[in-house]
Amino acid sequence: MAVLHDSYAVDGVFPTDFDNGAQINAGLDQFAQNFIAAGSYTLVSIKLPLTRSNNPGNFYVHLYSIDGSGKPSVDLGSGISSGNTLNSGTSVGWREVTLDTPVAVVSGTEYSITIDCDGANAANAINWWFAYVASPAQEEQWASTDGATSWTQRSANYGFGFATYDNFAPPSARDTKKRLISVAEDALWYEDI
Repeated sequence: MAVLHDSYAVDGVFPTDFDNGAQINAGLDQFAQNFIAAGSYTLVSIKLPLTRSNNPGNFYVHLYSIDGSGKPSVDLGSGISSGNTLNSGTSVGWREVTLDTPVAVVSGTEYSITIDCDGANAANAINWWFAYVASPAQEEQWASTDGATSWTQRSANYGFGFATYDNFAPPSARDTKKRLISVAEDALWYEDI
């Protein structure tokens, strides 16, 4: 059972309506959304609100550490999904992408979630949806047009939607005893079964 940890929220509410989508329409395009981990956990999957135009092919979601200026720096883990099966147009759907290798996330540390799509072009694109709100300085959005070699900061007046999950496993079954209890004629009987 996956447990939600960090997410983009508007006034504490997880958004269901987004204002617009940023389009990845070239193979070297990437977008990034920074966040500060609210707790320590093992991140196994990331959900993003996405749509597609036509058939962009596979896309990749990454978790990056950041450099001193807040830009994505070192790729800590990534996962792949098919962009051809995303909703099209403005019918936003949440796509969960499982990372190839889980990443230990540390409370209070800033990370960056990025998305890219090698097969994207003007006709076959992916949109990552966002909402217009004032975003704290530590939750910057970034764009790259050269395959993550360089990054440019985007407007701080919106935030890309995202959610991060761990892979919580409930405790395994414990040895328990079952006891049958019966009361009759002012007497109590019990038996282990």
